Amino acid sequence: MLVQQEPDASSFPNGGIRNTFEARGYSAWDPTSPAFIVGGTLCIPTVFIAYTGEALVGRYSGASDARMLRLSVVSLLRWSVCVTMLFVALYGLGLQLIVSLLTDSAGVAASVAECRLWVAAIPAAGAAAFIYDGFFIGLTKTRPMLVSTLCGVALFVVLVVLVPKTQWMLWMAFTCYLALRSILLISLFPIKIINSNIRK
Repeated sequence: MLVQQEPDASSFPNGGIRNTFEARGYSAWDPTSPAFIVGGTLCIPTVFIAYTGEALVGRYSGASDARMLRLSVVSLLRWSVCVTMLFVALYGLGLQLIVSLLTDSAGVAASVAECRLWVAAIPAAGAAAFIYDGFFIGLTKTRPMLVSTLCGVALFVVLVVLVPKTQWMLWMAFTCYLALRSILLISLFPIKIINSNIRK
């Protein structure tokens, strides 16, 4: 199907089509934008997102290439910092505009405005959790993900039970859940994990 399929992100653009549950990326063609030909090549406007953390870490870990493994991790962390800063700024400065595009309810807009600091904090709190999830999956070491998730859920439950029920309480609890996961995953991912994986 031309409009929507699942490519193999690890070898894109030369990879074939795989089942959804096997995909490491996602592509979508915009059927309203005309296709065009450049130098004999058919070009179709496309958006592509790949889960490169797990793909690159898995690739270089499996190949016992310590230099490329470290380079991939550092590069991905740098990119994640840049993207996180962008989204923090976007949510912090443009949240009301985003909300106005989604709803015309003054009550919803007011509720979101009350929680805007927590909304803006979510990318900063959770970025490391998601990028390190990919690293651990690539290394096939998922126990730290389980530990960090269980600790994060425990903190979330404690906050929901103890903190007075306010408009921003769930936002705060979720942000703390993400932040704790990020902290634990970072602390459980020392360089020795990479080195020990390479030596095996």
